[in-house]
Amino acid sequence: MKRKNTITDSLKKKGKELNLDAMKEQVQALHTEAQSKKEETERNVRMSVDAPESVYLALKGKVLRDRTTIKKYVLHLIEKDLGFK
Repeated sequence: MKRKNTITDSLKKKGKELNLDAMKEQVQALHTEAQSKKEETERNVRMSVDAPESVYLALKGKVLRDRTTIKKYVLHLIEKDLGFK
């Protein structure tokens, strides 16, 4: 279900009452979108890696400079090495 208005539009007073039906519709649309996105993604598995502090600090500096996250950076390296992308 596509949203017709934003939630802020629903909060604007029409007279002295809020449009509760429109708010309910928008909340339902948000939950439906979130659920469909959740179903499309593959299940994640947690991993942990012990690394020397110097390697961790260099990695942290790299991802900050690249404006990304350690998770995205490491996943990109793994996917590239394994030929996923």
